[in-house]
Amino acid sequence: MKISARLWMCTKVAVQLLGVNFQIVRGLWKIGKLPRPCVSIFGGSRNFEREQYYHKLAAQAAELLIKNHISVLTGGGPGIMEAANCGAHATPHALYRTLKIVINGLPFDEKPNLCPGESVYVTDFFARKWLLIDYSIGFIVFPGGLGTLDELSDLMNLMQTGKLKRRTVVLIGVDYWSPYKKFFDRAEKQNFLETTTTLPIITDDIEYAVRLVATHCDECR
Repeated sequence: MKISARLWMCTKVAVQLLGVNFQIVRGLWKIGKLPRPCVSIFGGSRNFEREQYYHKLAAQAAELLIKNHISVLTGGGPGIMEAANCGAHATPHALYRTLKIVINGLPFDEKPNLCPGESVYVTDFFARKWLLIDYSIGFIVFPGGLGTLDELSDLMNLMQTGKLKRRTVVLIGVDYWSPYKKFFDRAEKQNFLETTTTLPIITDDIEYAVRLVATHCDECR
């Protein structure tokens, strides 16, 4: 490869990295305004029926977190993220305890989130995952597709490798997440998981899920 081509490639990558770092710093500036502790809620964006079962549970989870004086981080798109945002805003003073992280350029995230609130706009998936994961002390994860699975797997791997301190991870939907649990059980039996790996808790009980992360948040205040 010619020197000019290598220089152009390295310059291009450096500019991209600077852009991602700037998005993270800008996001942290806004997230830093949220009272701690903070819990992230994420899940699928493709179920648009606002009365759908998991949407109601997501709204209930966010509302209970706010009532327990726990800030809420979520995405800016429709589906579970919108439900969580709306649920958080159903309580008094919720505007000061919620933040949406929106990915620019995604058709589903660009659909308007019907609930108000301050947003952080990023263009890179890494920046979004970093902002959703690093600041939060707990996670409530609802059913979703590849994006949700990507975020969840990244979170679990960071904890397994010690790059992230132990967090409480609760998956909502026993039937939906049962194959995920079977995967963990099989991996554990075949020694693909560290014995100290903290596995996610799977439940259909929202009050129990919020109680789990709230207890962890109390321990870390």
